Amino acid sequence: MANLIQNSGKWGPIEEAANTAGLTQKSWEGREIKFVFDNSTTTGIHYTAPIGLPLTSQTEFVWNNEAVDCANTADMTVYWQGTDDPSVAMAAYGNGSDITASDTGWTSVSISALTGSGDCDGTTSVNLDSVSNVKTMKYMRFKFVLATANPGDVTIACRVTNIPTYAQINYSTTLA
Repeated sequence: MANLIQNSGKWGPIEEAANTAGLTQKSWEGREIKFVFDNSTTTGIHYTAPIGLPLTSQTEFVWNNEAVDCANTADMTVYWQGTDDPSVAMAAYGNGSDITASDTGWTSVSISALTGSGDCDGTTSVNLDSVSNVKTMKYMRFKFVLATANPGDVTIACRVTNIPTYAQINYSTTLA
């Protein structure tokens, strides 16, 4: 087994806890990926699919939404990447698996350096409006670099929240 992003790295609806009937509730108020770590592979690079969402000044990236306990030595850096070139955006991104995909044509900005259990265990939010160079690009994705240590045998939910409804989209909203 190896570390991977579920659903081939594609962003899906937010999955909430099951209701009283045992059915999982889904919300389209944001998007979510689940990153599955295997507690063995200590390095790797993973990419999400292009996010395909409109963003506003309130949009946030959320790491470890459920505050899952990670190994003390975990070491992860999260990058937000953007491009205006559709051929670059649609190139292979590894379908959530560990690959060395080309970053050529992508603008990369580090948005979160998670070193050790103290950083990885908690829920961390980054307002994407504060990140220059990427927020106005047509295509966006996230890159996760596992540098030296695995977070453990855990599944981490990452979300993009506070996205506008289609009725709220106007000329000043960046479409991803």
